[in-house]
Amino acid sequence: MENESFTIMANQPFWVTWILIYGTTLLGSLVMYLFSFSKGFNGAVDVLQRLFPERQKVFYDRMDFVLTVFLGAAVGAVLFSPSNPVQAVTAGLGWVSAVNILMTNKESS
Repeated sequence: MENESFTIMANQPFWVTWILIYGTTLLGSLVMYLFSFSKGFNGAVDVLQRLFPERQKVFYDRMDFVLTVFLGAAVGAVLFSPSNPVQAVTAGLGWVSAVNILMTNKESS
């Protein structure tokens, strides 16, 4: 099944393949972003509040979403260079997971 999807993607123009790969990576980023809220992930909100003080909360939430999901999917697609849909979803999941781990404050036990 995976070979068939790769063959279909390989027969497309470059930009169609790129959009499919980026879109699938975007899906993985979105899924992990939504799941990370259950673990207390605050994303880039703290940094955004220092960069853009005195804004409404919705501004910080939306900017965090754009940075983490859309730009994160682009970074994940470039860093991991997925060549099929399974790798693309994994790149999106992996990118947000890595950011989540790096930015989460560890409580002392």
